[in-house]
Amino acid sequence: SFSFSVPDGQYELVVNAPGHTALKLDAAFSASNSPAFAPGAALKLTIKEKALDGSVGGFVPVRVELRGPTFIRVSQTKDAQVIPVPPGDYDVTVSRGLAYEVWKKKLSFQPKGGKSMTLEETVTLEKVIDTTGYVNADMHLHATPSIDSELSLEERVSDVVAEGLQFAVATD
Repeated sequence: SFSFSVPDGQYELVVNAPGHTALKLDAAFSASNSPAFAPGAALKLTIKEKALDGSVGGFVPVRVELRGPTFIRVSQTKDAQVIPVPPGDYDVTVSRGLAYEVWKKKLSFQPKGGKSMTLEETVTLEKVIDTTGYVNADMHLHATPSIDSELSLEERVSDVVAEGLQFAVATD
């Protein structure tokens, strides 16, 4: 929830919240106005890893991308992380570096009955390249200290973890 005070008058109000379509109002505001968001949506992924020997283990960090009415990119660094998603239809991609297969699925986030919704999916990423004896590295990374990146330092570190990098070189 949120609240604010403004003098009576004509305003354009645009409010954004994770998992909701932007709320846009172009109206006269007075003490009696109470704008409210339409129901929102979220995605909760349970991630598992399938090893080269076929055994299925627990959580591994991943990169999640949703392409639809908006583009969302999240590094999921903890199990069962909830990702806010504005309502709509999305192509969802889950990845973990070059040694793993990519998981893709079309998902529809359409809240019903005036209530927000959370879709739950279990994703098993299969490791397909044996990297024993090698170091997974990226020798040229930028974050916000550089003009070449919009990623904060925290987001860059999360990306490095999600991609399974063992050695990362910041070139800021």
